[in-house]
Amino acid sequence: MKILFVEHDFSSKNCTTKGLYFAVSDLKKMGHEITVMSDTYEEHPDVFKHISCGALKRPWFLRYLSFILHANWKQLRGNIIDGYDIVHTSNGLFLFANISTFHFSEWDWVKTQCQYLKPKTGRALYEFFSSIVASAVDFIQLKRKNIKLVAVSDSIAELLQKKTNSLYEVGVLPNAVDGSKFGVLSSLDASRAEIRTQFGFIDTDQVFCFCANGTHRRKGFWLMLDALKLLNSELPFKLMVIGGSNGTLEHIRSEIQKNYPNIEEKVVYTGQLDDGVADYMNACEALLFPSYFEAFSLVEIEASRMGLPLYLTRHNGSEMILEDNKNGRYLPFDAKGISVILTEELEVGIQRVSPPVYGRALEMGEYGKALDTLYKNIATQQKL
Repeated sequence: MKILFVEHDFSSKNCTTKGLYFAVSDLKKMGHEITVMSDTYEEHPDVFKHISCGALKRPWFLRYLSFILHANWKQLRGNIIDGYDIVHTSNGLFLFANISTFHFSEWDWVKTQCQYLKPKTGRALYEFFSSIVASAVDFIQLKRKNIKLVAVSDSIAELLQKKTNSLYEVGVLPNAVDGSKFGVLSSLDASRAEIRTQFGFIDTDQVFCFCANGTHRRKGFWLMLDALKLLNSELPFKLMVIGGSNGTLEHIRSEIQKNYPNIEEKVVYTGQLDDGVADYMNACEALLFPSYFEAFSLVEIEASRMGLPLYLTRHNGSEMILEDNKNGRYLPFDAKGISVILTEELEVGIQRVSPPVYGRALEMGEYGKALDTLYKNIATQQKL
């Protein structure tokens, strides 16, 4: 089959398209021909053709929206989807697709912001209003009858199902992880010892990791710091912040120095990482990720596969990976409640989970097979 992916950023670094990117080779082996239409594109040897669909680079807050408008305008003017058996997009980007994979629910994120977070900064206001715009695109997709909607988790599927008024079933295709990179690593291996020495950790230190390249506010970073600030300073905890641009980390350091001086010496930073995330995670005892809104977070899958306990809020997708009191603990959405649970865990000592819990996440090879099955089912239905 001829398949067209329509994505704003098609690359191995993008959490939304990472699964598709790594599935291309498997799909090609199964006889599919893959074309990609995108603004940002990472070269892939098994992609048949790339169609450039430029977006505004400045101002930055219009880049995503301009891609949506340009992609749909290209179709209206030139019928670019003609000849493709499957047109696959994410999060409702392209209104002419016959399959849309939802890695998010923008309107529910808007409601979550209203409930927990009051946008004050320019960046926060941009995120808020861009989510409202994206919600409108989602709404149009959800009302179409000739499209297959697929969510990455049960809870996102449930949210989408309500919005469709149960006109049709929303499928679930869980996120995938590269098991060759994120598997069980020995807590005694050389890289763990080297990294812990690099940051000055001692054997009794219990290190939480927080992993994010951006959107720290949504992912509960400041809520986490509010909780850590309440912990007894004598508890042997540290925090490793994995990822983040130079500008983001400068802002975080400044805010910690100003508002969290009692934990400043307990926080270390890896900086932006292109590779080696697993090694840094392996140097830690647990993942601390009190996010306000997710779909099915890749970092949670990766950490759990490595045997790290998960300390998560009850956000969407957490039900796919966390078994409370087995491979971690659920946290409330308040700093005091989080600090109580973390104190309990630190006092008894955090232990690796063995065997690790994989949850509902797929291996990359399984993901390609699942896509193949999905595409064939849609093609069959279209012929009826």
